[in-house]
Amino acid sequence: MEDLENIQIDFELNKNIFSENNNSLNSVLELQKRGSEVNVVCLSSMTFDSILTEAIVGLKHYETRCLWEISKVKKSGTVVHFFSKYKIRHEALEHFYQAFDFSEEEKNRVFLYSVESILGEVELDIDLSDYVLKNEKVRRVFKSITLSKNCYLECFVLTAKELEISKVYNLPSFWMHHRVDYFKTKSGNRFLLKNVTKVPDGIGDLYSIEDVVSAVLRLHRKTQSKKMVIKLNDGVSGDGNGFFHLPEKVNVHSIRQSLIECKFVSSKMTYTKFFKEFAKLGGVVEIFVEGPKKASPSVQLFLKPDMTFEILSSHEQVLDDSGSRFLGARFPAYNYHRSEITLEAEKVAKKLIEQKIFGIVGLDFLTISKANKIETYLIEINLRKGGTTHPYWTAKAALDASTCELTGRLKSSSGNFRLYHSNDNLLVRDQRRKRSLGDFLLKMRKAGISYDHKSQKGAIFHMLNSWEPDGKIGAVFIGESDEEIEFLQNQAIKTIG
Repeated sequence: MEDLENIQIDFELNKNIFSENNNSLNSVLELQKRGSEVNVVCLSSMTFDSILTEAIVGLKHYETRCLWEISKVKKSGTVVHFFSKYKIRHEALEHFYQAFDFSEEEKNRVFLYSVESILGEVELDIDLSDYVLKNEKVRRVFKSITLSKNCYLECFVLTAKELEISKVYNLPSFWMHHRVDYFKTKSGNRFLLKNVTKVPDGIGDLYSIEDVVSAVLRLHRKTQSKKMVIKLNDGVSGDGNGFFHLPEKVNVHSIRQSLIECKFVSSKMTYTKFFKEFAKLGGVVEIFVEGPKKASPSVQLFLKPDMTFEILSSHEQVLDDSGSRFLGARFPAYNYHRSEITLEAEKVAKKLIEQKIFGIVGLDFLTISKANKIETYLIEINLRKGGTTHPYWTAKAALDASTCELTGRLKSSSGNFRLYHSNDNLLVRDQRRKRSLGDFLLKMRKAGISYDHKSQKGAIFHMLNSWEPDGKIGAVFIGESDEEIEFLQNQAIKTIG
């Protein structure tokens, strides 16, 4: 990989393209602030490597996690065009209408489109973005949307495909020059954040077993660490990670044997498959950071094309036993380390803004508390909307809230302070049981679990399309205390059965 100077030269050569996009997006966002008519095209693209996501149950329906985007119509004059791969269930839409307390006028500014409806097919075997770029029927519909007044593009992920869509359809969006494809990788994260914030000792830009063995040997000599993690550059939700231990005697042969015995987060991953992907995508090796009272908080940023930024939220991530796979989150992050991670997040935000990276960005941290001192490591940058994006905006819209700087909690328009827990992995125990989405939502309402506007407490469900086929659903549980929310969540799990 070239050094940052060459990347900056590349940016300068293309700066007119980026300036034109930024100016257009700024103009549209300014109109939106004033309440003028603005058309937001929400593309719920899940452009991920299928090998890295094959162990995620119900992934094809993760696009419905983006349904919170319709809350943008709460801003006067804003029209939302929600474009998905699969049809959004009517019951799911009505659930969000109720949660966001939409008026009839606001409902009339929400338009849904899907590849499934346009083509009349349910077997859809390529990415949503590929359909928008390559399928003539889909292209015609998408083009008709983009001819609306004051349009801009909102995507779940930003890849070369989404960048091409913004160019082909002349839609301003939160994208930057093509080097973002490198910056968003695990190797690119390390490269970009050098001398910005503390990251675990590690080595990036590796592409072969030989590269990895050499890097592990160097890391061990430097740190004496014997527990390490290997990561694919484009791994999603921890499913591109593996953990390995070095034996007492460390040499080239023993390192190779340790890699063969690597424990992968994904249940579908094997040694052969992993290193086949590694040769294609590249990756990093890092020491496994250990210490007392470890925690995995995160911070969500909004990087704006006017070169300013906003810290939206902080969370405690709920991870699986491996410590890698994201299961859900608790908002906000705990007081004892929130100021530390916020301070580091500000440093990262300034660096990303310098590189013309815009939009919603998630930062994953690891903190260790010892002797009343907080040691903070940045583990990963997610240059996209992530697992804490939909719960934050869902709760914010339902409560009509702002974030209180002092407590980190959401403060509703009526003055109530609220926190929430999110869970993307609520699973029915008996997969053989017949399921009805309508019955599920009715049962939750009757049990007093669904969100109630009067008390400003309760559960808002997402990933609703996956309930009937996969028995999996997600939820944001809103309440006044952790104990109250845990009780609510347990009642939901009990009711799901």
